[in-house]
Amino acid sequence: MEDEAGSPALAVRSQLDAVLASIQTIENQVARGRIPGHILGEFKSGVDEVRLRLWALMASATSGDPAALQRFRLLRTAEVCRNTSAALGTGEIDDRLPEVEQVADAARPLATGSWRTPLAS
Repeated sequence: MEDEAGSPALAVRSQLDAVLASIQTIENQVARGRIPGHILGEFKSGVDEVRLRLWALMASATSGDPAALQRFRLLRTAEVCRNTSAALGTGEIDDRLPEVEQVADAARPLATGSWRTPLAS
């Protein structure tokens, strides 16, 4: 990456600076008691997802394997499904929440393979 004005490196640096500024703002709001704890949990999950995707992007970029990012997304999906199933099984997540059915509906096509395009006869 080049470091001159308008370069991809400068654009990425600008985006990183914006993310860091946002995190600083959130830290200040937490310190003042303006952000409830459950919001922080959601924010942490989002940051974790970004971190993992960045690792996958870096691995893909350095390996020369264009399918690396696709495999990462599938592995992350499998991990999230396993963790959610386990949390439902232990009661960590209340299975009476309406979102549980939304998750099941979203996962059903993966489980049944109904996303596959039928072969032409």
